[in-house]
Amino acid sequence: MDGWAERPTQRHGTQLQLEDGLRRRGDAERTVYAEVPPRVEYALTDFGRSLAPVLAAMQSWGAAFKERMLARQGADASPERTQATDGD
Repeated sequence: MDGWAERPTQRHGTQLQLEDGLRRRGDAERTVYAEVPPRVEYALTDFGRSLAPVLAAMQSWGAAFKERMLARQGADASPERTQATDGD
């Protein structure tokens, strides 16, 4: 296994960069508790919570995009479309 579990993954590195950036900019705060096992909690600051409308709009857009793509996939697989392309 040559230590693969100890190596940070790309996802872990990205998560650390995101956490550090959010805290440095004041969007989030980190609380470390002196417990065993260790516990860390993150919370949005008032400024970070001001992103809620932006995130909600992005979520709404994402849901509409997903529906559009699923509808397009369904239309591509319809029997009429399949028959039209069978003669090609």
